[in-house]
Amino acid sequence: MGGVGTPDLQRHRMTAKHEKYQRLIDACKSLPPMPTAVVHPCDQSSLEGMREATRLGVIASILVGPCARIESLTSRADSLMTRLASCAVAAMVAKARRESLTVQG
Repeated sequence: MGGVGTPDLQRHRMTAKHEKYQRLIDACKSLPPMPTAVVHPCDQSSLEGMREATRLGVIASILVGPCARIESLTSRADSLMTRLASCAVAAMVAKARRESLTVQG
């Protein structure tokens, strides 16, 4: 027999994994959303996880990265949810980077 297992065993393992993550998500739902920085989400696949976690109410996303690029990828609802924090954080990071370069020479 191979090391992979029968289709029934594989299905059981996958179901058990999903149940474990569902319990974790359910436990998190009883807490307020955790502010979470999502750094450089500049493609659709990077944004999908953020959207799902935000939809589930487990995170309050703060997008960090180039505002124009992020806004070009996000829907209006995404932008309303994260736009101000995204640009504010991106501006702070850029300012800190400039100040760091000034101090270093």
